[in-house]
Order: sequence, then structure tokens, then C-alpha cells
Amino acid sequence: MSSVLARPLDTRTIALSVAGLLAVGTGVLTYNYLASVGHANAPAAQRSIVVAARTIPAHATITAEMLTRVARPADAVDPDVLTAPAAAIGSSAVNEIPAGSQVTASKLVHYVTAGLPGKVHVGMRAVSIALDRVKGVSNLVQAGDLVDVIAATPRTQESAPKAVTIIRAARVLSVGSMTEAGATPAPDSGQQFSSATLEVTAKQADLLTLADVNTTLRLALRSPREATNSRPVEKLTFDKDKPAPRPAIAPSLPQLLPQLFTPLRNPFPQPAQPQAKPTPAPPAVSVIDGDKVVSGSPR
Repeated sequence: MSSVLARPLDTRTIALSVAGLLAVGTGVLTYNYLASVGHANAPAAQRSIVVAARTIPAHATITAEMLTRVARPADAVDPDVLTAPAAAIGSSAVNEIPAGSQVTASKLVHYVTAGLPGKVHVGMRAVSIALDRVKGVSNLVQAGDLVDVIAATPRTQESAPKAVTIIRAARVLSVGSMTEAGATPAPDSGQQFSSATLEVTAKQADLLTLADVNTTLRLALRSPREATNSRPVEKLTFDKDKPAPRPAIAPSLPQLLPQLFTPLRNPFPQPAQPQAKPTPAPPAVSVIDGDKVVSGSPR
């Protein structure tokens, strides 16, 4: 046995050993390569994100039409990218956002409006009208209620008074300075609010202002379960006054010029022409007929 161990390895054995080691190494490298190629060819995980549907100008208020959702690889999106359009609507763009760019939280700024302006919807207006115990439905109107606005026209010589509902289902934003429901004073208390602020459209704001100046306004509480368009609004008309007399119009300069320059046309008055003396009629011929004298015409 000692003689076998002491026998040196021949060239063939060494070559086989080296070939075996090379084969094992090649197999390991091939396996690793194939594994890496398979991992690279595997589809990457997709993530639904919000991008700009069109270029959004700087400081523009974000609307739903400016946004869209797309799917992109999860490893290709920003960490603070938005995944729901609702999270961006109403905010403002800090800088211009190109079309197709990711909409991230760092690109937007949210303005929190406190007080009454924050309760007014976009496109609406807040208009106040005077209240008393009767107009305010015995002090029962409170913020959040829906009311109809009734305008009563005064009596005139030409027409009788009439009442029309000019606005329906207007939301009460505040009663006095109270913007929260439940702040209305008790009907039996001495306190009462002097005004109510309603949320109306821009056109209704003009109508309400005109009616407040020319008519008597009252509020009518509505049921919150009634549809807002259950009844149409009524048109407010005023009797046409008699046309006022047209003011006298001062003569224009071309009309005054002839009068101004008339003296210059005849700077020196002409002497009056002597009137011709009338030619006396020829004397009549006297004819004596007996004891009578008869005047005759000249021959």
C-alpha cells in the first residue's frame, strides 16, 4: 500500500482531474448566466400612477381633465407619485408639469382656505340678505339649510303687488356670523340674526341684489328630501315706468357758427331807403245836374 501511495501520478490522471475541475466550473458559470438571463427577461411589476394628460401651467388649479392614469414599471416611478387623481384635484402646480409627466406630491401645493370662502363651491357666490323674525322663519333658519327666496313687489298705481319665487334650493352658508348648523337662537329668545348668507350662482347673485333693492325678500325653508328641481323658478318683472323726457340738447358748434359769424357778413348797416310817396289820385270831375252836384270819375 505504501508503494501505491508513493507512486507518482501519471500525466493522464492529472489531465483528467484538471478536466473535471474545468467542467464543474463551466457548469456553475453556465447556470448562473442562464439564471440571470431568465431573471432579466421576466416582466417587471407594473404600478398604476397619475400623470399629466396635458401640459399643466405653473400655479394652475388641478382639475380632473388635466390628469390621467397609466401603468408603468414599479422601479421606474418616483417614490411620492400619486396613484389617485382625487389626491391632486383642487391643488395648484408649483411649476409647469409637462404632458405625460408623473404627478407627484412635491409638484403640488394645497391651499387650505379657512372661514366662509372655504365653504363656497367653485363657480358659486356668497350673497347676504337682511333678516328679521318673519323673514328668517322665526329664527329657525340655520347654516346648511336649503331655502327658497321669495320676492314681493310693491303695489303701484298700474298693478297690484305680487310674490314670485326667484331662487329655489339655495344653501344657507351662514346665519349672522355663525357658519355651523345648530347655532340658531331659540325662537323664544330675544336674540335674532340680522342677515343670512346664501350660496348662489353668479347670475342669481345679480338677481338677488336687484330684488333686494326693489322688493321685499323672504326665505322659505325646504325639506332636504325634496328634489331641488321639483318646481321651476318664477320670473321677476317690474312695471315699466313712463319714459322720462329727453333732456334738451345743446346746439352743436356747426349750428352755432352761422349765428356767430352773421354780424361779420354785414359789418356796416345799410342806410334805410326812403319810401316813395304815394301818387295822389286825380281830382274827380263835378257834374251839376240841376240843383244837385254829382261827382264823377276822371276821364
